[in-house]
Amino acid sequence: MKEKVKGSNCPKCNKFLDAVTAEDGVKSPIPGDLSICFYCGELLIFNNNMELEKIPQDLFDSFDDELKEELLFTQKQLRKISK
Repeated sequence: MKEKVKGSNCPKCNKFLDAVTAEDGVKSPIPGDLSICFYCGELLIFNNNMELEKIPQDLFDSFDDELKEELLFTQKQLRKISK
């Protein structure tokens, strides 16, 4: 289910993002939740102001392997369809 959120620009491609689709279909994002830019595939995180920021490399490195694989797979798929 697509949900409108406070909009912010992707820090990589500068596209305006103002909607999310939750993995579980119902959860609204909260600070610290992860996202991926639909336009360029950049891995993002919601900050305390609910604006999107690039995931810091040290944080990404701390994720377990399964989460990293899932994020990178999704990123790759989005980049294929957004070309």
